[in-house]
Amino acid sequence: MEREDGVYMVLAPILAAICLFGDLNTKIGWPWVCLGQDRWIPMGYLVTCTAIGIALAMMIHSAHSGKPCCLGLVLGLLIGSALVLQWLPKAESGIQFLPLLPWRFAGWTPFLFATISWFCVGLVVLSLICFDRAVGFPVTMLLLLGVNLPLSFWSVEASPEPVAVDELDQYTAQVAEWKVQRDGMQRILDDLRRDQETLVEQLQRLGVASSADLKNVPEGRPLAEELVEIARQAQGMATEVERLNLAIIEAESKLRRIERREAMQASGLGEEEMVRTGLELTEKVRADRSGLEGLEVNEILGKMLGKGN
Repeated sequence: MEREDGVYMVLAPILAAICLFGDLNTKIGWPWVCLGQDRWIPMGYLVTCTAIGIALAMMIHSAHSGKPCCLGLVLGLLIGSALVLQWLPKAESGIQFLPLLPWRFAGWTPFLFATISWFCVGLVVLSLICFDRAVGFPVTMLLLLGVNLPLSFWSVEASPEPVAVDELDQYTAQVAEWKVQRDGMQRILDDLRRDQETLVEQLQRLGVASSADLKNVPEGRPLAEELVEIARQAQGMATEVERLNLAIIEAESKLRRIERREAMQASGLGEEEMVRTGLELTEKVRADRSGLEGLEVNEILGKMLGKGN
């Protein structure tokens, strides 16, 4: 085996593996995408397109005439253009240059094209290792690029969504996090209020009852400034605590609703059965002549909440 064969046997699988597993920029954007970008972006785009154009011209000439081409130069141009492409911003649309995984596309047609592209990648690797490289490689490479080209008309699927977290667990974790934040803020608020009371006592001992008294008590000015600052901090902290308290109450209410819904689902009731059962229960409640019938919502709440009095 020649030294060149060994290089191809090592290089070709590495390039295929990078395309298969790497997060590469595989699409050459349209020319107008580069307009208005930094100077190096149009330059990189021009270098990529020029290198690919020269490589295509050499491979087409070799495939048409049957004459060997300079395989090292063609490989260098293709690999170099692929490397420069990685420095360019990823394009939403353009010419598909490097093959992508079949499951990255939505729909059976692009999936089939992508699968055939990777079959052609195998042929390219075999042509480098086993066949007449100077003629076999240009033909198989042109076949790969030709099959891969229609994939330019299909957009790649977005990255897979993270595994959905159970809704109940999600709300439980969120409530726990909010409670920790609220408790921490409440401790800070309590400290601020204690400091506020201490400053008020100090100012009172100095005989300061209003801001007008500070003219005659200069040592009370820094204490008054600190008191104003603490009062503002305490007011803001109290607002945050109230906001978190409200969020916790709403989330806990949501938790209870989820638990009731999951309990009904666990009982074997389908969604339609759950709705029907709920309607039946509602009708039974309306038919029940209780003391609450005919009362407005606020009257009902007043009567219900007044039971503990």
